[in-house]
Amino acid sequence: MDELTEVLVFDDATGAEILLKLDAIATQLNDFRSKHPHTYSYLCETATGTGDMSLGDAISALNWAANHIAEGGES
Repeated sequence: MDELTEVLVFDDATGAEILLKLDAIATQLNDFRSKHPHTYSYLCETATGTGDMSLGDAISALNWAANHIAEGGES
């Protein structure tokens, strides 16, 4: 059993289920960015200045995670 399959089993989830949830989160972040571009930009810049993860980083991370799961966890 590969690592992705193993963690999905531990979480009692399927890859398709996780992809749907990641897509919903990414959609919400992208909607926030569209509706509140100045606030989004401010929060990203502020987080970057502190060395913390910004909302932009979160969107990138969600995209990476969705691609990783869609590919079956291959690195």
